[in-house]
Formats: sequence, structure tokens, C-alpha cells
Amino acid sequence: MPARAFVFMEDEHMPADKGYVTMEDGVRLFFERAGSGEKNLLILNGFYLFDDFRYLADDRTIIALDLRNRGRSDYVADLSKMKRGVEQDAEDIEAVRRHLKISSLDMLGHSYAGLIPILYAMKYPAHVRRVVQIGSMSPNQSTQYPARLTNVDDVLTNFFANAARLQAERESLSPLEFCERFWTLLRPIYVFNPDHVDRLLHWQGCHLHTELNLMAYWMQVLLPSIQKLNFTSENLAKVSAPVLVV
Repeated sequence: MPARAFVFMEDEHMPADKGYVTMEDGVRLFFERAGSGEKNLLILNGFYLFDDFRYLADDRTIIALDLRNRGRSDYVADLSKMKRGVEQDAEDIEAVRRHLKISSLDMLGHSYAGLIPILYAMKYPAHVRRVVQIGSMSPNQSTQYPARLTNVDDVLTNFFANAARLQAERESLSPLEFCERFWTLLRPIYVFNPDHVDRLLHWQGCHLHTELNLMAYWMQVLLPSIQKLNFTSENLAKVSAPVLVV
């Protein structure tokens, strides 16, 4: 379903470089931007990535978008407004692009959000210049890859084991404690040098209502929507932009 009506809303106390775009179903997505260059870089889930890539605003416009039910965007309790998962995220991006009147985008996505620029580029190839995927999930979750391609090492194995133990303790923990402990477990898988793990402390969004409830959203909506994806050669051929996979 293509994105249709949407409204830009800005709090009177909010700087002009920050604001909300309201989707047709009433869900508000938060964005912020920096720079004024002709090239536009859209960073998905900017609530934790924006500061790390702000330096790129020296010669372009950086737009950090918090996806639906993530970061500083609206917390959504109505499952009917989330049921399409990452497919909905791609349509939300189109609504934001139209509002900001941007003809073409460079796009950067990390982790599961690395898949979303590809979904968008398959449907709206004329509006995508470049795509960067950082630590993206694999395109087809049912595909069994050779061990040498999976990056399953002791760090990842330990994370899954510890995360399972944490999940078993969840009922005895407050949402804040669960969130903080989960991010403590998660950070090591994002760094090559374990001595640098504390550099990602600012990635933790446990002060945000959306992030306190991320696990439920992930299990009920995002992961099932990703598992339904089937990237075929025919569909991927629609992506005309260069793609850098990191």
C-alpha cells in the first residue's frame, strides 16, 4: 500500500532542524537533520547513529529518521499500525521523502534496518542514489550459509546464551533494568575490539518508551516480517543504486 496523506508537525519549542512527520494512520515519526549540502543522506534509527555520522554534514544534508515505534517516534500500542513491519518502514520512508521534497537519497541502515533501504530501493529505485548496509541481517532468513560466512563466533554464541538467561529472568526485572542489561549484553557484538565496547554507551535508548518495549515489538512484529521476506534475483535487479555492505 503506497504512502498517502501525511502532515508535518513541529512543536513550538522544537528547533527547526527537528520535527515530526505524521503518517496517514496518525503515527508520528521523528527526524532531525544537519548540514545543507545538495546530497541527502538518510540514516535509519538516527536516535543512536546520528551523532556518529554527524561529521558527514560538512558537505551534505544528513537526515536521521527514527523508524516506526523506535527511538523518539511515537510509541505504538495498536498492532494494526505495525503489522507490516519492515515493509511498512519502507513506505514510511517514502512519505518522509515526499514531505521533505527530496528527489533522491543516499541511505544508511544498521542491523535489521540494513534490509529496509533495499526494500525501499526495489519499490522506488528512482529515488535512491547509494545504499550503505552496516552489519545488516541476511536477506533470506531461511537460507543456510556455510559456517565461514555466518560470523558465528564465541562473542555471538555467548550473547545468545546470556540473552536467553536474561529473558528467563524478565518477570523479576523492571522494564528499565531489563533494557539496560540487554544492551550491556548486546554491545560486544557490534565492536571488533572489546576494549571499545563502552564507545557504544550512547546507543542505549532505555530512557525512551519505545526502546523499553523493543523486545516485544521485535518478537511480535519486526522479526516475523523479516522472516517473510524473499529477496529473489528478479526483485533485486530492480535496485539500480550501488550498495556497500560493511
